[in-house]
Amino acid sequence: MLCCAQRYSCAVEDLIFSGSVRSVVNACVHRCVNDNQLQIVGLLQECIMIRDGKAHLPDAFTVSDISDIVLYLCTF
Repeated sequence: MLCCAQRYSCAVEDLIFSGSVRSVVNACVHRCVNDNQLQIVGLLQECIMIRDGKAHLPDAFTVSDISDIVLYLCTF
């Protein structure tokens, strides 16, 4: 719990009594990440789902293309 509190810049009590660890993490993300970064993460999530076969696109991109996009977004 202490490690999580330090990572997310909150008190241990926040993690225990907030009712939701997710709300504590979300608050940290919104403090530490800008809108552009959130958009990149959303695109990355969609590309990973496509790459892993959990979502599909028209045949415009190959699996290799999607893997290249994932790699690019991860190093952007």
